[in-house]
Amino acid sequence: MRVPGALVSAAIAAGAIAAGAKTQTKWSGGKSMDIQPDLGEDGVFGRWRVDRVAWCRSLYDRFHSAADSV
Repeated sequence: MRVPGALVSAAIAAGAIAAGAKTQTKWSGGKSMDIQPDLGEDGVFGRWRVDRVAWCRSLYDRFHSAADSV
């Protein structure tokens, strides 16, 4: 998922505590992937967390206001 840039550090810190958001994963075939070089600095892997609602809302607000200014 994408997390607003200002919240990436919080998402990763929360992930370390609660097995949630992280930037790297190991696939079932054994290969590893770091999501940020491939998908950008705002990309994280994650499981469901209540925080995701706020992160998604923040992204919606950011893109909605950007669309309004075009």
